[in-house]
Order: sequence, then structure tokens, then C-alpha cells
Amino acid sequence: MGDNRRIAIPWSDLPTELLKEIVNRLHTETDVRRVRAVCRSWRYSTAPFKKLPATPLNLPFPFEGDTLPEHDGAYFTLIERTVYRVEAPEGKTPNFWLVKTEAASEDGKLRILNPLSHREIKIRPGNQMPKVLNTLDFRVSEVCNSHALRYVNPCNPNPRNDYKFAKKVVVAACADNEYAVMAIDESYQLWYIKSNEKNWTMVPDYIFLDIISCNERGQFLGVDYYTAVWVFNFKLEVVNEVAPLTDLRLSNVHLHSSKVHLVEISNELFLIEEITDKYRRECTCDNEEIGCQCKTPIKNTAVEIVISRFDEGTEEFVEADMAAIGDRIIFAGDDCSFSVSAQGVNGGRVFYTDKYICFRTGNEKNDDDDDHGFNYVYGYEEVTDDDDTDCGSDCDELCVCCYSASPAERVVDDFVPDDDVKTVFRGLNGHNSGVYDFETRELGSLLMFPHYADVFWPPPSWLSRRRS
Repeated sequence: MGDNRRIAIPWSDLPTELLKEIVNRLHTETDVRRVRAVCRSWRYSTAPFKKLPATPLNLPFPFEGDTLPEHDGAYFTLIERTVYRVEAPEGKTPNFWLVKTEAASEDGKLRILNPLSHREIKIRPGNQMPKVLNTLDFRVSEVCNSHALRYVNPCNPNPRNDYKFAKKVVVAACADNEYAVMAIDESYQLWYIKSNEKNWTMVPDYIFLDIISCNERGQFLGVDYYTAVWVFNFKLEVVNEVAPLTDLRLSNVHLHSSKVHLVEISNELFLIEEITDKYRRECTCDNEEIGCQCKTPIKNTAVEIVISRFDEGTEEFVEADMAAIGDRIIFAGDDCSFSVSAQGVNGGRVFYTDKYICFRTGNEKNDDDDDHGFNYVYGYEEVTDDDDTDCGSDCDELCVCCYSASPAERVVDDFVPDDDVKTVFRGLNGHNSGVYDFETRELGSLLMFPHYADVFWPPPSWLSRRRS
């Protein structure tokens, strides 16, 4: 009989050719770092993960034209953000935690951000967030990367301008160590710049609502206000020729969606639309001369989430089969959209950003001698990043969501369970985050349904676990 005993071979003796094949199939810095940590020979044989473009990267400001005097010397800095999935110890629910980070250019420390926006999470007393997270204690994987253009002005710094000028930024690595960057500016114009170029180029005559980078497709995909999907290759060779571009009509887009997001799920393209009460309200006064006089308060918040799937055969967006994506948790964020498996979590859902009012606790209302339930003046008074409001300068004029005709109409936060919920979610700026559950059809602020947010807020207690 032959000897069936298995012979243990050290990892360090793995043939170099096979190791290279393994490394070539790794697409994240976290995975490459783990391979290099296996043993000394693997570390010497495996090069560090190379990002293209390397960040932070300085790019020209502004997108177009000459700068105003107050912007002299200003420039953009391209920064990268990463969403991580941290697996929980066995038996914990939910069985993972998501965290979004950004490396601060000043001191190299990580900033922890709301997964749906650029807003930094403020760690407050009672939140069990460890100061150090040892990645050897947990299984950590990268979910996605996103980018942003931060405005930098050494002569006239203003934190309110940090992310004011670019609503969405996407990056792609091209052949021959080149890269391309596309950005939607504050006026919803689409711009691009390539390696070694000194100026941005605009895609003319169109207003863009969202754009994403699809590495597997080798394409940028954008959706414009006129319900068309645009397809660009990474070299942007045809970006100035509008006619030859793939122009796919969307059958299900609502022109008055407050926000539209493209997201890839299992290599399929989906469209997430937020429909607000502003476009669901019906006018009953019908006076063309003086306009609508209806006094129904408008909060300008989402009342419906529409999810569509792009059909490759018909080249149209069609109603999505919710059963097919019911096992996914979708994040429709301002700077990036992504999805993760809902396995181990009670049901699929969509998280999104919204223009919710600024909730206050009962004590804060009493201190201000009113019962408005929200910051009464934030629609037209400057709000800084130190404040816990989210509407702020986003309101270009005095809107109904910031002022209603009577005090009774202004008491709008009675549905929030209790003051403890408001306090827990304040550091997250949670009053500007919403959730929609596929199964129950519940929709609204996270403060209404705080249990849905347990995959990213508040931080789970097991994060503070120490290695024995």
C-alpha cells in the first residue's frame, strides 16, 4: 500500500510563480497587506499595493475660468475614502460592522465618516468607539473606495468650503500608469481631467445627477437630468463627441427626484431614486395668478424610494425584482453608493441621505423657550461644521421646511422615540440619514427606526475586545 500521509509544507516554500498568481488576483490594499504579513519571504516577494493615482493629489482649482481674488492660491486635493467591513466574533448580531474612513492630510490620523456622506462622526460620551482598532483581532475587508475633491486655500482657509465645489468625484486607473478623474460640480456640470493635464474639460450642455466608475466594465457611467445614461471609457476618448456616446433612455426615472444614485449589485446596474413630499403634494387652490397657496408643511424629505434595474436586452431601466436584491443592504450615499450582503442581518434595506430637520431634545427645546422641534433659523443663517445641523447653507432661500405658518405646524419631531435616540445619533448627524426596508416598507429618518442602523451605528461593544 502506498503511503497516504500528508506532508506539511511551510507557506514560505510556496513557489514564487504561484504566489505572484495569487497576488495578481488581489484588488485591495488590505488583502495585499495580509499576504505580506504571512511570513518574511512573502513580504520580500510581494510588492506593496500600488494605488493609481496616489493620494493625496493636488489638482487645479477652479473647474473653469479665472479665480476670484478670495481664491488666489487655492487648489483641489484629491483624497480617498475607504469603507471597511469588520466581521463580528461568532454569535454576535449583527455579524459585521461597517466603518468609513479618510486619512487626514495634516496628521495622518484616520477620520471616521458617516457612511453616507463626508460628515465626520463625532465620538460622544457613551459611544463605545475604541481609539485603536487592531485588525489582527478581526477579519477586515474593503467594501469600496471613493474619492472627494477638498478645496484648499492656504491664504484664506474656510472649513465651510472644504467640499463645497464638487458634489461627486470618481477616479479610474488607465493603462500605462495613467489615470482619469471625473467630477460633478456644485451646478451639476460634469468635468474631467487626465494625467498630466493642467485644466479641467467640461462635458457641455448637460446636467448630471450622478456618476460612477465601473472598473470591471472599464467605464464611467453617468445619469443626467434628461433621463439618459452616459457611458465613457476610461481614456475619455469620445467625451467631446456627444452623438457617438451610448445614450440609453431611462423608462422609470422621475425628473423631480431629489436625488438619483447609480449602484452596481452583482455586476448589474441599478438606479436608486428618492422622491420627496415636495413632488408628491397636490395643489388644491389652483390659482395661476398668485401661485400655490396651500399651507401643507413641506419637509422636502423622501416619501418614496424607487429602485430600477438596467435591462441589458432592452437597454432600459425596468422595475427591480425586490426578491432578487432582498438579501442586500444598499447605501445610496452622496460620495459613493455600494451594497453588502444582508446575511446575518434581519432583512435588506436602503440607507440614503435626506434633508431632515435638526431634531433637538426636550431639554434643548426648554432652554430655547420654544417647542419648534427644530432649528428655527437654519434655513437662512450660516451653520458651521461644529453645529449638529444638516440643512444649513443647502437651503438657498427661506423654504417651507425651515419655516411654517403656525407653531403647530412646526412641531414635527414628535415621532422620535425619545431623547436618548436623538443623543446617540447626534454624533452621526443621523437626522440627515434615512432608511427604507424592503419587506416592511418602512421609510423615514434613522431616528424613527434606530434598530436598522446597527450595522454601522452605534459602534458595537465587541469592538473594544482585546486579544488575550
